[in-house]
Amino acid sequence: MTVIVGLSAHGSPGVTTSLTIVASTWSSGTCVLLEGDPVGGCIAARFQLGIEPGLGTLASANTQRPGAVSILDHCQELPSGVPVCVAAPSPSTARRQMTLISSLDEIASYSDATILVDLGSVDPSLTSSLDVLRQASTAIWFVRPTAEELTLLVNRLNEVPSPPAAGIVLVGSGPYTQGMVSEAIDIPVVGSIPFDAQASDAANIGGADRYLKRSPLSRACRSLAATVEQMAGLEPIVSDEPAKRSRRRRRNADDVESTHV
Repeated sequence: MTVIVGLSAHGSPGVTTSLTIVASTWSSGTCVLLEGDPVGGCIAARFQLGIEPGLGTLASANTQRPGAVSILDHCQELPSGVPVCVAAPSPSTARRQMTLISSLDEIASYSDATILVDLGSVDPSLTSSLDVLRQASTAIWFVRPTAEELTLLVNRLNEVPSPPAAGIVLVGSGPYTQGMVSEAIDIPVVGSIPFDAQASDAANIGGADRYLKRSPLSRACRSLAATVEQMAGLEPIVSDEPAKRSRRRRRNADDVESTHV
């Protein structure tokens, strides 16, 4: 399969929250969320998971059989059902573990899974983050549409490797529109994420909240997932379950009608 990264040039514009929802709406086979943030992982604490299995056990296994490791064997499960490979909360530990994952693209192929990497705020001086970008097929930059964040983004784009496909996601509101950003930066704007505190809170405590499912945030992430899959050249896997249910409902309806003849 393939490696896709979500990252920012500065700060925390909702990369982790957005990616957990995006992964839960993925339609092109198995999608694994991997924490690659150089400042350390937060997902284990956020969802009350252990730090093993996770990035540490994956790194250890990969040193023994580089690339021939199933990442699914080193995942836990989010409340939404998404398999996640969590990183240690310690920056030094997380960075050391990431340096041992030099064949992430091979792991994705071996595991027959898309690996969606949360790189957090990327640091051009860190080899581990740059290596992931070099192996990725697609990069999605999350940025608030403000002068300071867009300026930082332009500079980051000049400092780090660019995967074959890349796009910008605008987070929240600001003085700059999608059209203005698209004209100013070579990389296209491929989506926008609204500021939705209630939905974000629901996503970060379990992801099964009724409001979250119909929220603007969830709709935006669902649309973004479809766009990213297309950018990465992935084909949605269509289940025939809805058609089967439809046929069952039709037969049931026919049965009901026949009792009144």
